Amino acid sequence: MNPYIISVIAFVLAVVAETCAEPTRLVQGQESDYVPKSVSLTSPSAAGPGAAWSTDVFTGGRGGYHAYRIPAMVVSPQGSLIVFCEARKSSLSDDGDIDLLSRRSEDGGKTWLAPQLVIEEGGEARVKYGNPTAVVDQSTKTIWLAINRDYVDNRGRRRGGTLVLMRSSDDGKSWSPPIDITSQTKEPSWKHYAFGPGIGIQLQHGPLKGRLILPANYRESFNKREPSWSHLVY
Repeated sequence: MNPYIISVIAFVLAVVAETCAEPTRLVQGQESDYVPKSVSLTSPSAAGPGAAWSTDVFTGGRGGYHAYRIPAMVVSPQGSLIVFCEARKSSLSDDGDIDLLSRRSEDGGKTWLAPQLVIEEGGEARVKYGNPTAVVDQSTKTIWLAINRDYVDNRGRRRGGTLVLMRSSDDGKSWSPPIDITSQTKEPSWKHYAFGPGIGIQLQHGPLKGRLILPANYRESFNKREPSWSHLVY
């Protein structure tokens, strides 16, 4: 599945998907320079009542970024659709200069406001803010966004593993400065760490009703071939 185009397909509610123009084969340790042409998609007006429709939200090679990956979407307390993704400046690599963007739709995904830069650091420095994982607190109407910060050192090795939260109280129009929660969440022996990918949930029933839960995974190394573990943050 080609990661360059992120689309939203709406039928009552919109669903984020990564679409491809044609099949490609990715070889481990190699990157593809293939940039697909635009995908032909049906517009909401042409689809007819009750029919599924789709629209491009982020398209690789446009907006100053080589590719967009790792999408996540939530519905805000006001009913807006908010899509987050990694905006990769120059390649498909998981490491490098990677910003975090969002886009909002206030009409169920039919139209989208301009992309918003949620956070980036250091201009062209090889710093990554990635794996956006959002959760909505329905009791306070706050949207929480968990992300991880990594960077590449002078020898090309991944470093970092900082974990941050950001919050929005205005329907995703603006975001707080990042709140570092690394010491509360991550054991000293853990190296690689990533939230999600996906979204969190808020418990709706039981004695812990209202608790926010986020998925995450970690390794005790930055080596992708080493074992990984999954756990929850609440």
